Amino acid sequence: MAEPLELKKPAGITVRLVQNHGRHHILGRFRISLGNELPETIVSDDRRRELRDQAFEKWVGDQLPSVAIWLRLRPVSVTSSVPILTIQDDDSVFASGDFTKSDTYTLTFRNFPAGLKAIRLEMLPDERLPNGGPGSVNHEGPEGDFWLSSVKVKADDGTLALTNASESFADGNNSAAKAIDDDLQSGWSIKGGQGKVHNAVFQFTKSIKSTNELQLEMICEKYYAAGLGRFRVVKTNGCCWVGCAGDWETAARLEMFWGQRFSANGPHSPPGVPGGGRIA
Repeated sequence: MAEPLELKKPAGITVRLVQNHGRHHILGRFRISLGNELPETIVSDDRRRELRDQAFEKWVGDQLPSVAIWLRLRPVSVTSSVPILTIQDDDSVFASGDFTKSDTYTLTFRNFPAGLKAIRLEMLPDERLPNGGPGSVNHEGPEGDFWLSSVKVKADDGTLALTNASESFADGNNSAAKAIDDDLQSGWSIKGGQGKVHNAVFQFTKSIKSTNELQLEMICEKYYAAGLGRFRVVKTNGCCWVGCAGDWETAARLEMFWGQRFSANGPHSPPGVPGGGRIA
């Protein structure tokens, strides 16, 4: 309307439609609505982004109370049956040299405070590895893949039970859960995902008491050499929601948000953000 129409209650409005195109162009069904003019007849791209960001901020706020804080672990020693293991500046471990059909990796950590609830293995790509890694497979099998047959954690008072394994990616049924099923013939594989970061989380059946020394033992056993290429270990004392619940899509979104909003130098940085928190 050219001018706003002010209605006094009660009021009636008559709308007259005139059609001058003959009987073959009659209206079949229609609706008439009355209302106030919107301040913006078209939502701009900037406004759409603003609304999207507001919705995302609210979603993050709802999720963050449940997010576990992960801390990188720097091993005091790394040994293996054959491959050469080297601790990198970012606390990851790089494997090189010869690989066999059954390789065992042993990492030792010290001075753990009480409350450990889960560990997370980050499998990291590296240009030095076949097909970018993160595995070391170089022939017979898929290049850059690995086959993690067994994961065991030992502390001062013996072997610690692991449960609820989850992973960000797996080759079909060859999931992280196969690494804790006490069957060396089964294992975790990332075939089809070479050249990318992959994660697996293993929860302890009960919170771990403080321990002087903790050992992580991983076995890669296959009918061809299928060892790990580069990997890192992180831990949490928190509720372990991200990753432990298998919701890796949510984990990725939260980590992206966290990496953009927080300093990458503090202990609250999630794994995957360079310079994240560390326990030596």
